[in-house]
Amino acid sequence: MAGAQDRFRPMHEAHSIEQVVITVRFDRPLTDEAIRSADETMSSLQDALPRRDSIQGMAFQVGPQGMMPIAPPIIDVPNGIARTRTDNGGALIKDLRIDRQSINFRTFEYTRWEAVWTEAREYFGSLLPRLGETNIAAYALSYVDKFVWTGPRETCRPTSLLKSGSLYVSPASFDADDLWHCHSGRFISANGHTKRLEAVNIDCVDENDITGITPQFVRVVRISTTLTDFLNQQGFSPYDLPVIDAIGYLDDAAQDLHSSLKSMFGAIVNDDTADQVGLNAS
Repeated sequence: MAGAQDRFRPMHEAHSIEQVVITVRFDRPLTDEAIRSADETMSSLQDALPRRDSIQGMAFQVGPQGMMPIAPPIIDVPNGIARTRTDNGGALIKDLRIDRQSINFRTFEYTRWEAVWTEAREYFGSLLPRLGETNIAAYALSYVDKFVWTGPRETCRPTSLLKSGSLYVSPASFDADDLWHCHSGRFISANGHTKRLEAVNIDCVDENDITGITPQFVRVVRISTTLTDFLNQQGFSPYDLPVIDAIGYLDDAAQDLHSSLKSMFGAIVNDDTADQVGLNAS
């Protein structure tokens, strides 16, 4: 049985957010010319994202000896470009990636939503108009929240963190007395031209904590919540969104995804947890 002081604490004093990911997907593969243009644009980001890496594809063939990799041809245009920033120990702080199908911005340096979107908007706003005759097929926002159990591992229970009866949590998860996970998702209508996928992945794991003098395992729960909006889906009104005109649309869309994810997270965690991360603050 958990003691009075045993509880889940968020990984940061002010919030529980470990990382945020913003993704834009295209309706067709980008051309070599678009990748070159993106690489040139991203070179101006060296101060914010100093490391550059090429993203190369890998092909395989299946034969009598099983699946074997095929040596890629020597080409001067990679399948994508990544620019990253790490801390002094080499841990990733943030990265921006573009490949043939998408742009993806990820940060482990969350402070406020406005700051995250301002930075992401600068990157997307400079890249999207350089990508040629391409439309946006989908866009997504994802949060990963991390909570650490402060008591003995054997006293950790899902009800100490999660809201009983939550739409997004399997009823069987609440009876778990050891490690557990719960993955769920559903499609809903966001509006007349947008089909939305709600996805929730919750994992309870034992993690090696090396922050103290003696490394030890601690029990943690990560809650991944993702909303993906799809355009031009069957049963919805058609909506063409060329990349050259997309940033204004994405301003409103990103704010809507952020607000909807806050509501979704509030429907997953219990009131005590919500209070700890300021979700119920007026």
